Amino acid sequence: MRYIILSDTHGNKKGVEKLLQTVEHDGVIFAGDGESDFSNVNGNITMVKGNCDFFSKLPQSVVTNINGTKVLITHGNMYGVKSGLGSLIAYAESEEVQLVIYGHNHKQSLEKINGITYLNPGTFKKSSTLKSSYAIIDFKDNNFFINMTEF
Repeated sequence: MRYIILSDTHGNKKGVEKLLQTVEHDGVIFAGDGESDFSNVNGNITMVKGNCDFFSKLPQSVVTNINGTKVLITHGNMYGVKSGLGSLIAYAESEEVQLVIYGHNHKQSLEKINGITYLNPGTFKKSSTLKSSYAIIDFKDNNFFINMTEF
């Protein structure tokens, strides 16, 4: 199963729609801040609330199982990810997940800590200081393979 991983779209609705039309996928995971950018998106989508998703009824975090992989999805603001991953690591370990998807700091990153993979797809909204980015995860047979894209 192939998933497009996005976070922090911040009003880039047209970009989201174009990406989802052009990249083959079975599902979408959105780590918050731009919930309204998905108002025309149908299908298999898992979303969490970001700190800029005012009045959202989405959950702050979700733990789910995708093709044998236990995944934590959160925006990251509740865990202070702009200052480091310490709180997020503690929560991920307590949930015994294999993969954490988060956003909030707009910096694309991929790292493995204590056997858990931490993926931040970065922001999907170009700015003067940051490139736009996203990730693709292929889930297969209790494993996953991540490809990062920046443009």
